[in-house]
Amino acid sequence: SQERHLFLFNDLLLIAKARTGGNFKLKDKVRVSELWLSRSSLDDVTELNKSADTSFVLGWPTTNVVATFTTQAARDLWWNTLQDVLSKEKEREPRSTNIQVTYYDLSTAIEYCKTFSVGPEETARDCIKVALEHLEMRGLEPSQFQLWVKTAREEAPYPLVGHERPFAIKLSCLRDGLSSEEGFDLDHCNNVHDPLARCHFILRNTVKSCDNEVKKTCKKSTSRMRIGHVFRRSLSKDNSGCLFGLPLAKICEGDNLPRPVMSMLQQLLAKGPFTQGIFRKSANARLVRELRDKLDSGESVVWEHVPVLVTAALFKDFLRSLPDPLLTSQLYPQWKEAVDTQNTHYKLLKLKGILSQLPKCNHSLLCHFLCILHHISRRSLHNLMSAANLGVCVGPSLLWADGGAGVVGEDLRIVPALAECLVTHCQVLCGTHIPHLLGDPRDSGTEESDSLRR
Repeated sequence: SQERHLFLFNDLLLIAKARTGGNFKLKDKVRVSELWLSRSSLDDVTELNKSADTSFVLGWPTTNVVATFTTQAARDLWWNTLQDVLSKEKEREPRSTNIQVTYYDLSTAIEYCKTFSVGPEETARDCIKVALEHLEMRGLEPSQFQLWVKTAREEAPYPLVGHERPFAIKLSCLRDGLSSEEGFDLDHCNNVHDPLARCHFILRNTVKSCDNEVKKTCKKSTSRMRIGHVFRRSLSKDNSGCLFGLPLAKICEGDNLPRPVMSMLQQLLAKGPFTQGIFRKSANARLVRELRDKLDSGESVVWEHVPVLVTAALFKDFLRSLPDPLLTSQLYPQWKEAVDTQNTHYKLLKLKGILSQLPKCNHSLLCHFLCILHHISRRSLHNLMSAANLGVCVGPSLLWADGGAGVVGEDLRIVPALAECLVTHCQVLCGTHIPHLLGDPRDSGTEESDSLRR
């Protein structure tokens, strides 16, 4: 989670990050007319256990975040105020707009396109029902389908949870495409111009996983052990699949890493160094779960269509799902001793000795991962992810100690420092070939925007 400050105007919501000296850095600027609010979609937007008494979902095209306030009174004040200004802004919007929904029938290999009108109050769930009627699929349950959207600003289709407003997404695309034209009238452009090339809605049949049916049973806790679990636990603890939750030696193909893991690493190398906040920013939790289910069932994934932030979150989830951490908990005391060594030369000698004790599969995966982290840290002026930042964000996925709550405090100090040292000195510790282990990264031109995407 990230601390943000909200500044509400009549037609704009500014989201900013506090800086020293009483200044703020603007992170997002959102038109009030394009907002959506929900109290019932917390579990679909975040994996963390957020209280409904102090939180609600705040979204805009095409972003969902969970806004958590210090008290229920503060939550209610913001909820009521946002609802009030949103209602006033909706009155200034066109009464309706047309959206085009595409549906591909796998059984017949036929793609259908339907265009229909939606209003400012209709949600993605409502649009699914209308789309099924237009497609003459009235007998099917709307909950079996999900609406996705592809806009000009997104590199891949984005799944909608259900509470979003397709009307707001379409109007946002219209404004972005026409705002450069002086004196344009929104009502006129909405009727004349149809920027479907910049806003595609896709209806997909989806099979609900058990994860969507089971509510979280984790109890609220502010203990240090709970904080440790947030970092080190994966999205699901079962190991019934063929990739997640299994020992690394069991899923490796001889001396080779699993193909899905190599595919994730290749995409992270291609796009990670050019993506601001890679491994730090949160990804769409629902999409991460769906991809995990696919990989665990042995299905193939077209990684070029997956946002790199989602791949980063999925890879960290894979690391956290390992029964024993990548750096192995058995070696934890030795890692701790090495990190606490003051002399850099002797510290590196100790680390090199510990690395030689890692199982072959663990050492191979670590070297491949360090290749990616090395290239990311080299471009930290662009992606804002230095070796120190990477240590904080990925370290807890690499190592944790066996034991109770008393060990977690050490984790929070030792593990980030260890990860930072491994990234900084990867060529000394693992060989000069590390930067070229996966080839050289190339700027794919698909840099993620600096937003609060969830």
